[in-house]
Order: sequence, then structure tokens, then C-alpha cells
Amino acid sequence: YVWDAEAWRELFMLDLQNGHTSGVRDVQWSSNGLLATAGLDGQVKLWDAATGAWIQDLSCLAGEDVLPCFRDEGWAVAFDPLGERLAAGGREGRVLVWDLLSGETVADLRDHTNTVDAIAFSPDSEWLATGSWDDDVILWRAGDYSLYRRLAGHTGDVRSVAFAPDSRQLASTSWDLTARVWDVVSGRALYT
Repeated sequence: YVWDAEAWRELFMLDLQNGHTSGVRDVQWSSNGLLATAGLDGQVKLWDAATGAWIQDLSCLAGEDVLPCFRDEGWAVAFDPLGERLAAGGREGRVLVWDLLSGETVADLRDHTNTVDAIAFSPDSEWLATGSWDDDVILWRAGDYSLYRRLAGHTGDVRSVAFAPDSRQLASTSWDLTARVWDVVSGRALYT
């Protein structure tokens, strides 16, 4: 459902005919009028945020076959600040990134060993952060999606990641009952 926050009323429900076949785990709004959803059916879907109309399933190619993006469950989605790229994380520790202008998958990142439950692009579009149930946060260079640094220190599942407005710091939360703030360039934990 999409709600009017001022009037406290439902505006519309996303198109059910093209909807997920299992629970929806995450939803994110882009800066250019799209909604993205990640579902427990392994699908990542794009929607028109003004009408709720389905736009497309972001699929993954395996030879000639188009498959759900995640063989198990999709858990997290995040748009870059311009709404031109979308990243999604799944239960098997995989992160996929699409260029929404071309529709192409531009990265298939497999460095986590458990569910990716948290994803964020930095406000300057230079970084992608992912957090996982493997207790780690990974920083990726958003230009080429190379692994920049693994931020280790949590002792429980990482549940959220968020960049500071200047993109120089990253906060992460975990089931270990902590929130940590990291320096992006050095990877040093500034405080817990």
C-alpha cells in the first residue's frame, strides 16, 4: 500500500496481478518516482510510485532462462541518490546491482556468507555499503563495485547501514545491541 502521510489514508495498493507471490521484505522510494520491492519469492520488482502500476521484474539471466534474482529470498533494496541504479541483497549473501537506464545487471557481488539485510548508497554516489548476518559490513566502490573494505567488529547480524550526509561516515546497527559509526576511508570504528 502507498499512504498519504498527512491525511492518514491509503492512496493505492501496488498492482496485485504482477505482485509478489510471497511476503514483501523491503520497499524503497527513488528520487525519480519509482518504488522497488524485494520479496521472499526471490523477486525484485519496480513500480510507478505515483500510480502503483507494475513496471517490471528485475530478472537475472542464466543462459537462456530468466530466473528470480535470488534462489531463496530477497531481503533488501536501495536506490542510488539519482535513482539510476538499484542494489538488492538476498538470503544467500548475494548483492545484485542494476543500471536502471539500460536494464543491465552491472554487478553480482558474492562476498558475504549469509543474508544481506542492509544496503545503502552514499549521498555522493561513490560508495555502496552492505550489511549481513555474517556480522560484517562491506564497503564497495560504486564506480566499479570492487570491494574496498570489510568492516568487522559486530558480533551479531548487521541489520541496517546509513551514510552521513557528507558520505564520510557510515553507521551500522546489529543484533549485538550496538550501533557503530565508521570512518569510510580508513575503515576505523569511530565509536560504538
